[in-house]
Amino acid sequence: MYISHTPIPDEWKIEMTRYLANHANADGGWGLHLESRSTVFATGLYYVVLRILGMDKNHALARKGRECLLSLGGTAGIPQWGKIWLACLNLFDWNGVNCIPVDLWLLPAWLPFHPSRWWVQCRVVYLPTSYLWSNRCTIPLTPLLAEIREEIYTTPYASIKFSDYRNHTAKTDAVRKISPLLIFLFTILSF
Repeated sequence: MYISHTPIPDEWKIEMTRYLANHANADGGWGLHLESRSTVFATGLYYVVLRILGMDKNHALARKGRECLLSLGGTAGIPQWGKIWLACLNLFDWNGVNCIPVDLWLLPAWLPFHPSRWWVQCRVVYLPTSYLWSNRCTIPLTPLLAEIREEIYTTPYASIKFSDYRNHTAKTDAVRKISPLLIFLFTILSF
């Protein structure tokens, strides 16, 4: 809603904030589900949500969430989907997001790796994210977003070389290492 400049109803703001307050971990962060340890992905995105909902950065919930996020290394280590969301919000540079080529949809459908043959969950994520990546969809920077930029990283935003974080995922969020072959392909496709 924020990206499309659609006002978020006050009732929603209250309930979203209440939910996040009631489900924060003891360290101040959030996990992928209620019993999960804190991750950069969940903590980073939920912190941004709280700020967009109007919470002051010095509010106890936001402060603890930010402290947890920074102790995990900040949002430079957020996984790919988080990088995409943050890039759309102008909080992460698209140069740090691995390529998601929309061109795969132009390949012949009979190919065994054509996106139409992928598992539905992969396919429904790939199609819109490939559009976002190909068009580098980003909203204009607002004063609030400029503040958040300086709150979610361990170093000043302007000094971050985002392309160095293209294949970086925080240890708390990494399920497995990215294969060298995939890193090689991303390197070629990112030029």
